[in-house]
Amino acid sequence: MEHISNLVNSENYQPSSSCSRPLDATRTRSGDVKSALSDRVISRVWEKMSAIYGHRWVSAYGLHVDETGKVSQAAETWAMGLSGLSREQLAHGFDYLLKNGQEWPPTLPEFREMCMQASADVPGLNEVVSILANARSREGSLADRFRHPLVLAIAQEVDMHVLRTASTAKAMAMVGPAYKRLVAAGWPEWPEHAFDRVKSIGRDKPVNHQAAREGLARMREALGFGGNGRVVC
Repeated sequence: MEHISNLVNSENYQPSSSCSRPLDATRTRSGDVKSALSDRVISRVWEKMSAIYGHRWVSAYGLHVDETGKVSQAAETWAMGLSGLSREQLAHGFDYLLKNGQEWPPTLPEFREMCMQASADVPGLNEVVSILANARSREGSLADRFRHPLVLAIAQEVDMHVLRTASTAKAMAMVGPAYKRLVAAGWPEWPEHAFDRVKSIGRDKPVNHQAAREGLARMREALGFGGNGRVVC
């Protein structure tokens, strides 16, 4: 499957050493300069979405061209709505869709938000649930165990015991509301102690049962007990 980063070509970008530069302005049919994706790129974005969602995408948004061969109104809206995004952000948006396994196509605002979130290295919901489910060990730092301050913030809001014993669907339902709210509103940075490593508790030495029995025998003898457990007069 072709990667979305291959969908953006030289006609959409100024020559630059900065890969995160936003898409250049392209001239629309009215002649006004707008910061929109070119027809070629939005066509390839449509192909990518259709490859992921099949008829669900087409049912929701139609084809990218109308019966006359012109870019459809829906595709034109998406081209404007995704303006200013870099190719890395678009690529991260599609990676987010694939990794999080959304059943239905996103809306334009949702997809733009995914592109923006992913570019900031925000873990997806599936990844957050996986990290929380596996953050059982008390060893290492908080940063080692939770990997991202967003995950730690969510861990402080959910019942971790219930989450670890829940089904995947239930865990997603538990974490989803907090995840969505914190991503939209922001989350606290790592606390000062987040990188402090907790020393692991050393394992007890194996019990020497023979030595224990001998010690008990000496103790019984010193207390005056015979072999049958009675006091020796």
